[in-house]
Amino acid sequence: DFWEHYKNTVKSMLDEDRASIRTNTALDAESRSEQLKGIDGMQEHFDSIIDPGAHKKLVERGDRRLSHRAIQAALLITLYQDEPMLSMPHRLLQ
Repeated sequence: DFWEHYKNTVKSMLDEDRASIRTNTALDAESRSEQLKGIDGMQEHFDSIIDPGAHKKLVERGDRRLSHRAIQAALLITLYQDEPMLSMPHRLLQ
């Protein structure tokens, strides 16, 4: 299943980013905290792509206007924009 694979890949990527931030000795506590908050924001964004309930919360807050399926379709079109069948839909999204 594409979405399960996507979810696992994004989770792995964000976990690696968190670990890198936590072990970066060049960051002070404030910078580390800010960067981890940024990762948490990305996590919320990606969760909303996978989870219709998380997406609904963003719609209710006014942060999203498109339907959950429309967001997923736009992501797929963007990810596979180099495929001949999706090049024209990608141009429309731009």
